[in-house]
Order: sequence, then C-alpha cells, then structure tokens
Amino acid sequence: MQNVSAHDAKARFGQRLDTARYEPVVIERHGRAVAVVVSKEEPMNAKTIAATSFLLLLAAVGVRAEGGASAQAMMQKMEMMEKMELMERMDLDEQLDAAKACAAKDQFDCAKAGLAKAATLSQDPTAQRDLAAARGYVQQQVDRHNETVRLAEEQAARQGQERQRLAQEAARQEQERQRLAQEQARRAEMQKQLATAAACAEKYQWECTVDAMKQARALSQSSADQDQYNKVYEYAMQQNEKAKRLAEQEKQQQYSSGGYSPSASSSPSYRSPPMTSSSPRADPVLQGAYQAKQWQMESQRRQDSMWNDTLRSYKYNR
Repeated sequence: MQNVSAHDAKARFGQRLDTARYEPVVIERHGRAVAVVVSKEEPMNAKTIAATSFLLLLAAVGVRAEGGASAQAMMQKMEMMEKMELMERMDLDEQLDAAKACAAKDQFDCAKAGLAKAATLSQDPTAQRDLAAARGYVQQQVDRHNETVRLAEEQAARQGQERQRLAQEAARQEQERQRLAQEQARRAEMQKQLATAAACAEKYQWECTVDAMKQARALSQSSADQDQYNKVYEYAMQQNEKAKRLAEQEKQQQYSSGGYSPSASSSPSYRSPPMTSSSPRADPVLQGAYQAKQWQMESQRRQDSMWNDTLRSYKYNR
C-alpha cells in the first residue's frame, strides 16, 4: 500500500493507477487519508474491504497519516485483528465440535458446557448461525436419547408383565396339576371303598358293607361317582335280599327237621316248637343246640333289619 498526496496523485494519475493494480493507493490531503484506490482486478475479499473501511474511518475521524510507515502500521493492526478473529473462530469451531461430540455420546452436561463457552465467542452473524445449528443438533440428540430411554422403559415394563403372566400361568398349571392329582386320589379311594363294599356284601358282612358305603358316599361328588355308588348300592341290596332268602330257606329246613311248620304270618316266627317225642327238646343236648341255633338266627334277623334300615336312610337322604 502506498500513501500519496492529492497533488502527486493529480500530477501522476496514470502512474498511480498502474500502481493501484498491484497494491492499494491511499490519497491524502493535508496529511489526512481521503481516498483509497483499489484495482478492479483485485478481488474484493474481506481483508481488502476491512482495510479500506478502516482507512476511510481513520480519514473521517481526522487521524493523520505519517507517510507509508503509518499505513504499514495500520495494515499490521488489521492483520493482528484478523488473526485474533481467526483464533476466535477456531476456538468457536472447536467448542462447537466438542459439544456435538459430547451430544453424540449422550454426555449432555459436557455438550451444554461447550455451547455455553461457544456463546461467549460468537460475535458475527455466521458464528451465531453455527451456534444455533449446534444447539439444534444437541437438542436432537437429547430428544433421541429421551425417546430411546422411553422405549427401553416400555420394553422393560412389557417384559416384566410377560414374566408375571408366565409366572401366574405356571402357578395356575401347578394348581391344576395338584387338583387333578387330588381328584385322581379321591376317585381311587372311592373305587377302593366301593370294591370293599361289594366284596363285603358278597360275603354277607353287612357291618363292613355299611362302613365302606359310608366312606364312598362321603367321597362321591360328580354324577359319574353317584352312578357307581348306586350300582354298588343296588348290588348290596340284591345280596341282602339273597341273604334273607337263604336265611328263610334255612329256617324252613330247620323247622321241617324239627317236626313243625313255620307260622302262616308274613314275618317269620321264632317260637319254640311243641314238645313231642321227635322234638329236639326231648333230648337235653339237642335242646341246647336248638336254643343256640335260635339265638343265632335271631341275631342274624336283627342284623338284617339294621342293614335294611341303614340302606334305606342313605338312599332317601342322598
């Protein structure tokens, strides 16, 4: 950059124009810069515009330039200012990059700290736009992280509900298994009691039959159980009737062998036969045997009567 007076520039204008093609020419009047001549071929970059504006500002406020030395000093100041702005810009970019890197790693405290530092360095509109873009990126990362956390929590809740459902299903199956096992054991015990009752009825053991039927009745629950119970009950009744017929036949035989016939009444008579020569009472030994047989038959009749009453009461109370 060259500083020339207005008189010199007027006298050698063509030469100054040629000089302006290579470097700016500052025209001074009365020791003050009033104009700057810049070549059209030189690109109007930020440095040239800033230097020209600064020189014109100095001329407007009346700063006196002292030849080329003052212009050189101003250029140095401009370069220093440019370097400072470049350093600030580098610091700004560094803080913005650090904030973005922290946000990408879900370290949002670090990202917020980087944005706060970058806000103190942003002065020009370009830096402000970069700062706003970095803030938007950090906010996007925050929203992404929150959405990821929400989805993870929902998935964990669903998994917990599924585990709880499976545990409840397993408990229900275990209860069902235990219920089936108890049901099988109950049915097996009822079958056992019914078989015992049938065996006792076949042997005409009525006390054993009654006890087994009582226990089978207590274990009977379903209609199928009731049907089986009724079958055994009918069989026991048939056996009881058969036993009564056998007892009646035995009585008939005993009465016939004793020389008399039973009474014509509907109920069998246990009266002693008349005293005849052919009667068992004619002999004391036969008389004792006959009385013992009568007592046995009377006991059997009472047992039959007790069995009939018991079965009828169970049948009517079912």
